[in-house]
Amino acid sequence: SLERRLAEAGVGLGAADRATTGVVLASAGSSDPEAIAVIAEIAREWRLTGWCAVRPAFASAALPRTEDAVRALRAEGVRRVVVAPYVIAPGRLPDRIVTGAEAAGADAVAEVLGSAPELAALLLRRYDETAGAGPALPALTA
Repeated sequence: SLERRLAEAGVGLGAADRATTGVVLASAGSSDPEAIAVIAEIAREWRLTGWCAVRPAFASAALPRTEDAVRALRAEGVRRVVVAPYVIAPGRLPDRIVTGAEAAGADAVAEVLGSAPELAALLLRRYDETAGAGPALPALTA
């Protein structure tokens, strides 16, 4: 999970830590407004878990960029700003997230989700849901 990755990066998850830490939820980005809205909604929901602020950011195709979101939180007076990449695997776009976070002086940057057990469980659950719906394509016969 994102929080597990933040903890691995040295970010405290207790109530006092959350109350003084702003999080940039950084995803790859998309030109699809619905995809951008989903990331913004996740950021809003995550804010309700006690973080003093949570802002979405994007590596491409949408604004703000990671560095802009980090700087905006600092300008609002947030002393500790961390970046949580909301991406599955390393690559060019996650590298942009890290570069932007470092350029703006983020206090910590978590690793990508990668082989997180929570992600594997989600994929298995989605597979089971799809498999239970019946065949999507007609069966091939010989």
